[in-house]
Amino acid sequence: SMLDFCLRNMGIEVLLVTGCNTNGCVFETLVGGKNMGYDFIMASDATAAFTANLQTLAEAWIAQHFALVTTTEEAIQMLSSSKK
Repeated sequence: SMLDFCLRNMGIEVLLVTGCNTNGCVFETLVGGKNMGYDFIMASDATAAFTANLQTLAEAWIAQHFALVTTTEEAIQMLSSSKK
């Protein structure tokens, strides 16, 4: 897709990630994006897995290797303060 091209042309380096299947689709998005050099914030309350245990395990793995895991409110505060 043209997503990488568009993001780079806009100077975007940090992405906020939300979505379903935290241990599947969200995880794969983070792996691919990290390989392209992006940094990520993942909103834990805006992602979901099929069970609470899968969500917890996925969040722990993602926090160790791919993204800063926060709540949506914390992410909004961080991104708002970075604009100033």
